Amino acid sequence: MNDLEQPYDDNYWKIEAWKAAVRLTVDIDKIFSNFSEHYISRDLMDISLDLSSHISLGFEERSYSRSVYWLRKAKQLCTTIRTRLYLAKEMMVVNKNTVEKLIEQTRKVTTLLSKSIEITIRY
Repeated sequence: MNDLEQPYDDNYWKIEAWKAAVRLTVDIDKIFSNFSEHYISRDLMDISLDLSSHISLGFEERSYSRSVYWLRKAKQLCTTIRTRLYLAKEMMVVNKNTVEKLIEQTRKVTTLLSKSIEITIRY
């Protein structure tokens, strides 16, 4: 099943955007848990935990407008995560190459969410 063919799915754990968000959260936790005393690290870990939840809410909604609402909220969280990652990179909290990989992951999630939102709006 492709997440773009059926935007409303009770099996959200099969959705590529959700899987990519979970992977991002796990990777953020692995990298930033060693720096948990730094406020950016704590903030990143907290925000990333909400990301997959927002996506699952968007795919479980039966109302198109509510689905789009949650998917857009998830997309906003990706932007917030990416901004915090840029800050972490500039503050040298973690290795710049590592942060770049995480930034790329946020772009992937954002792209998947954009496609899902576009398809949902068409219905």
